[in-house]
Amino acid sequence: ADLKNIKIYDTQSNIEERDAFTAYYDVETGKTMQPINEDITLYRPFAQLNLGTCYDDWAAAIKAGVEVAKTQIKVSNVYTTFSAFDDAVVGEPQEVTFALNAKPTDALSAMDAEWVYLALNYLLVGDKKNEKNLTDVEFVWANADGTKTNKPTTVFHNVPVQRNYRTNIIG
Repeated sequence: ADLKNIKIYDTQSNIEERDAFTAYYDVETGKTMQPINEDITLYRPFAQLNLGTCYDDWAAAIKAGVEVAKTQIKVSNVYTTFSAFDDAVVGEPQEVTFALNAKPTDALSAMDAEWVYLALNYLLVGDKKNEKNLTDVEFVWANADGTKTNKPTTVFHNVPVQRNYRTNIIG
């Protein structure tokens, strides 16, 4: 309802359909009913952060009885509100914990023949004036019944993220 104050309420993890694109074009007064013949490029307002593992390590983990079914991340220095009119993040950066959820689909991993997706999240990290940022990422995984997890959790410090780009952590 308010394109100057788009809030991310749901911090559900690994939602591939959350990808979005935006652009703002200011129409001149009096020309709103006329066709517009302009090239307008859409950009993701998000940085995409992916965590994964190579297929050999995935197979070895399954053989050892560890099959990651759910993942979550906690990230620092990100935003939760965006203005499509200003093409800018709103407010102050904060820490956000994405909820534990099923890992991304196997179909997504099949598209990337080199590794298995364990987590995929879209982060608001900056705007057109400052598209880059550093974030700390805490990664948590659990198997389907929750009996196996990575405790202590895995933490990555100073991960570079950039709006309209992917950052992949694979290992």
